[in-house]
Amino acid sequence: MEDYEEFLPKATEKKKIPYDEVPIYRQRNRTQNSNVSKEKSNVLNIVVSLLVVACIVFSALFVVAFNRIGNNTKYNLMGTYPPSKNDNTSTDVDDIVIKDTATGLAIRSVVSVQAFVDSSSTSYNAGAGVIVDDLNGYVTIITNYHVCYISNKASISSNIYVLLCDYVNPEENIEVYKANRIKVEFVGGSYNNDIAILRFYRGTTEDPTSEGILYKSGSARPATIGDSNMLNFGDPVIAIGNPGGSGINVSIGAVSKPYTLINVDVKSNNTSQTLRCIQFDASINGGNSGGGLFNEDGEWVGIVNAKQAKVETDSGIVVIEGTSYAIPSNIAIGVAWNIIKNDGVLKLCRIGISLRTESYTITDSNSYLKYKWNVYVEDFSTESTIGRDAGIKIDDLIKKVEYYNEFKEENIVVDIDSPYELQEQLFFIEPRDKMKITVERNGEGNIVETKELEITFGGSVVIY
Repeated sequence: MEDYEEFLPKATEKKKIPYDEVPIYRQRNRTQNSNVSKEKSNVLNIVVSLLVVACIVFSALFVVAFNRIGNNTKYNLMGTYPPSKNDNTSTDVDDIVIKDTATGLAIRSVVSVQAFVDSSSTSYNAGAGVIVDDLNGYVTIITNYHVCYISNKASISSNIYVLLCDYVNPEENIEVYKANRIKVEFVGGSYNNDIAILRFYRGTTEDPTSEGILYKSGSARPATIGDSNMLNFGDPVIAIGNPGGSGINVSIGAVSKPYTLINVDVKSNNTSQTLRCIQFDASINGGNSGGGLFNEDGEWVGIVNAKQAKVETDSGIVVIEGTSYAIPSNIAIGVAWNIIKNDGVLKLCRIGISLRTESYTITDSNSYLKYKWNVYVEDFSTESTIGRDAGIKIDDLIKKVEYYNEFKEENIVVDIDSPYELQEQLFFIEPRDKMKITVERNGEGNIVETKELEITFGGSVVIY
């Protein structure tokens, strides 16, 4: 977490939060006396009794309401896993119940992460991760790069463990935790995109590992991947992570902005990096890093990575609440797929152009509100000549691209409404792949011409 201390403060000591026990009043059925005359004689007494009880209850509720308003008491409600336990009071792991709701399905894909300083240390970075795949003998997890990076060692932790959703956190039962945590392998990552990939070997169906048996026998499952580009202002979202290292927790909120840019300090290379993120208002804290952001259907739409805690102004420091951020799942999947394909490093093919945006509009298509930018070719770069060789010209307006996406295993067409949408497609491109680019340009007499140009990509370069 140290890479992003401005956004993710160090976890504070876990405290018990007192709560009020609210009595539940139940109306019980009364047996009636078969004696009609006695029943008639009691009618008046029953009516009077009911009126008295009603007055007492009303008075009590009035006093409670007055006290709460008068004392300006605020009640914050946040769901916490496990949402329920069986009637007995045992803390055995078999008592944990995960319901088949959208939240319950989302919880199944989230793991707690501990990245230790070294093999002999008890100090660690607390975070979370999202299971995205369990094929080919491995369970693959996406998390944040800064969760795995140990600042005072200036390196990735070599001692990283995860705990599946079925098991209690170490503060509740340290023995259960130690017996069921899983050591994972750091596959690779990109600190400029704040994405890292972890995995553990589960073996085959015929010959599973101990980790595989643990995984298969529990509730943990890969997330259902959603389309983060379909998020809209005000959409409900669910943030699931490991705040303060306390175990899997759930908080509920809404999308504040489906698209925003934030600047973060990347300590691993002492630079400042701009990230495209989803802004939402669900409560997060240190340890939520790497956890999942899910839509109302329980589909994974982002990796929680940052929180804006304060803003410095001319008049001083202003504390900001309800400004949390997540890397969109569309970006996280592209980065992760690229890293896995390239043996742990991010390699991008270049078009060899720089872009500029001019004016934007907000459109409403099928009740979906979306920002749309006009994206123009600003200049040619020295990194590659394939764009120029394909016939792209300066001031071309890029309208859409079409190519075969190996991850989705289909040919896709993407309307380019921002420079970032073009960049996101390059995560899925490999050398010798082809891409069709549709541009508009001013021809003779300022007549707008539409051109379809085909690019054949050359070699790729490593991006950190």
